Amino acid sequence: MTIRSLWAIGSKVADPLSEAAFFEALGAERKSVDRRGDDVVVFMTLGGFHFHLTNRLRYETVGAASTGWPSGLAHFVLDVTDMMRLADKAVSLGAAQVHPRLHLTAAHGEMKAAFLRSPGGILFQLVERLREADAEYAKSYAGPSERVIG
Repeated sequence: MTIRSLWAIGSKVADPLSEAAFFEALGAERKSVDRRGDDVVVFMTLGGFHFHLTNRLRYETVGAASTGWPSGLAHFVLDVTDMMRLADKAVSLGAAQVHPRLHLTAAHGEMKAAFLRSPGGILFQLVERLREADAEYAKSYAGPSERVIG
């Protein structure tokens, strides 16, 4: 189990599509958009770095975060090789799991994910990317889905 890289930064904004247009004007590339009812997630790259913009954070509806989350940078995302083991290790070291662990299928690919809060209060996400979005994936993609794991 290893951390491969800082993969993305997640941000909450009132209007993800308008915010995405702003960053596109600065040179960002919109990679995909997922919609789950009223929730919108825009996945982008800028300077080779991934970031996503959303109007509602997944962990806002669970536990202490259910009171809502202000707009702005919300969490960082680490690309890892064994998400379940590393999430278990983080919890054993005092991190709190702030949302059930998920197997996610989204426009940008398929992954396992855990949302955690460090003992000092920093929110972060561990992702084990299982399948990247490519032409073959795009043909089979039927929209976002998620299921709780572990």
